[in-house]
Formats: sequence, C-alpha cells, structure tokens
Amino acid sequence: MPYLKSQHELTSSKSEYVFLSMYGTPFNDGNRIRDYHWRKLLEKLMIENNEDILWVSNMLGHTDASMTLQMYAKYKKREDIVRASFLGNI
Repeated sequence: MPYLKSQHELTSSKSEYVFLSMYGTPFNDGNRIRDYHWRKLLEKLMIENNEDILWVSNMLGHTDASMTLQMYAKYKKREDIVRASFLGNI
C-alpha cells in the first residue's frame, strides 16, 4: 500500500505510529484508534482511487454528492482522465 508507506515516511522520525495528530501524538483513545480517523482515511482512499462519487456519498450517508465533493474533491486524481475526446471526431 503505497499511501501507507508514504505516510510512514512522513511520521517515522517522530513516532512509531503511522498516523499522528497535529500535536505529533498518536490518534487514539487509550489503546484504540478513533473510528472517526479510520472513516476519514477510508473516504480519502476511495476518492483517491477513483471510486464512484455517488456510491461513496451514499455509503457514507451524506445528504448528496455535493457534500462529498466539497469535502474530498481535492483528493480526486485527474491527471489520467481524457476529457472531451469526442471532439476529435467532429
């Protein structure tokens, strides 16, 4: 999982944990990582990997896809998408 390796490279000099809070401490409540952080990670990974926005939005229980896009559009990969290719046929 390249995203976990790159995250570990960012945090390994500070802690043995991969995910740290803005204070450099592990995201945990005692011995458990907060469900909220796992949810946010899952959402980001789905969007980064071009999962269908409507499906992600529905799965997360968002009111509509605009809410999902407002929060996660910055994670959407766009470099490999061919746009308006039909114009070449005109």
